[in-house]
Amino acid sequence: MRSRFVATFLSFIFPGLGQLYNDQTTKALGFAGLQAPTLLLAGLTDAPLSMIFMIGAVFGLWAAWDAYTVAARRDFYRAFE
Repeated sequence: MRSRFVATFLSFIFPGLGQLYNDQTTKALGFAGLQAPTLLLAGLTDAPLSMIFMIGAVFGLWAAWDAYTVAARRDFYRAFE
């Protein structure tokens, strides 16, 4: 059984890890691929760190919410098996 809190934490640390934990490989690659430009923006430009942090935090929250809802849905349906 997958823990929804572990999935949420992993996905907030780096978007895509929670989805990988939930066995959603394609979605994990998509989230990680969308997060990569934010990391490149931080490393290659002189953009303000506050802007980069906000972009990353919003995206991380979205990925964490997605990982949580998928894990919770799976737990709900396992109760009926």
